[in-house]
Amino acid sequence: MSAPRHLGIAALAAIVWALYQGLVGAAVARFVPGGPLVAVAVSIVAAIGLGIVLDLVLARVTRPRT
Repeated sequence: MSAPRHLGIAALAAIVWALYQGLVGAAVARFVPGGPLVAVAVSIVAAIGLGIVLDLVLARVTRPRT
């Protein structure tokens, strides 16, 4: 893969990740009392949990059928 293509894909991935984390953080901040530090900690845990669930679902859906 060429360097410009790699950098473009990496930049897109960073933007998508930032949007994802921002949305999770905003949702958590709305429902969790305790201020921004608590919301950040909970949103990080929630984002990791959602990522694990998404990985498991995608692995199950995309695995080759034998």
